[in-house]
Amino acid sequence: MNRELKWPHLKGLYELYITGQTSDSILKNAFVRSLKNRKLIGPKPGRLNTLMDKPGYKAYYEAKFLPAYQRYVTFLEANNIPLDGRQRFDEYDLETFAFIVERKDEILESVPSIRQFSSRVFHEKGSKYLEDHPGIASTVLRLLGLDSFPGSDPKENQWRFVIDPPSPKLIVLCENIANLKRPWIAIAHEIELWYVGGSNTAILENISFDKLQLPLFYCCDWDQDGIDIYKRIYKIFAEKGKDIGILTPYDQQAAIPEVSEKHESRWKEVDMVKQWPAHPFNAEQVELLSKLFRNKQWIEEESQDLVELLRYNELIKA
Repeated sequence: MNRELKWPHLKGLYELYITGQTSDSILKNAFVRSLKNRKLIGPKPGRLNTLMDKPGYKAYYEAKFLPAYQRYVTFLEANNIPLDGRQRFDEYDLETFAFIVERKDEILESVPSIRQFSSRVFHEKGSKYLEDHPGIASTVLRLLGLDSFPGSDPKENQWRFVIDPPSPKLIVLCENIANLKRPWIAIAHEIELWYVGGSNTAILENISFDKLQLPLFYCCDWDQDGIDIYKRIYKIFAEKGKDIGILTPYDQQAAIPEVSEKHESRWKEVDMVKQWPAHPFNAEQVELLSKLFRNKQWIEEESQDLVELLRYNELIKA
């Protein structure tokens, strides 16, 4: 189950861990209710509107929440963001805030409009997320040291973010930013991650030859836009004498209708295999593309855990 926990829920769960009780207002969240159903938490006898911890909760919290919560608190305090329960950001926002601070200099070199920034950096929440959530937008601007977003997009987006472990075994170029928001995962598995700004592939033409000595793969949404971008990237690297493979989704049951919330890409009338006669897809990938095309479905990059994805593609050990 997707946790979808906002800061008040995170604070409440931590309070349960530290003091053994908290307000039952956090039960409005479905994930918190699932903890009650699992009998890890429950109503406190004789105390109206109060939850208490039950046997097993502390161990569960330490395994599933404590490291992340401590990381969030350290980040918020370091950046002078109040820790009170009125904050409405969630874990996705917190990871994104940390990414913005880590990549502040690169971002400031080419700041796009608020909708483009939201589409790229808050990809899962869509291009209107920051406009619809001015408190989140205000926090982003403060972290960047800006008063406002520009009214239009720069002619050239020069973003190229990299997670660069000391001894990488392979390079994964990501269509979206999500995997770069959790750099410790890539570093632990010796995976170098690149993000160059979605469909902005021209910057790849300037990648130095020494960067191309490692195996290179593309991780993307399996939809028309994602495959179109892969086609352009494949051509760029082919001209450099370098192959770039595409990672096959391991959870193909995650396919959803192409007409879905915040998704604008649509398959063309001719299926992808016919669009690209000299394609590099293997038999499984051809079958998956044909199935997605027939069913008018797509698979979101973020639905595939990066480590499991690389294991499925036999690029790291099981």
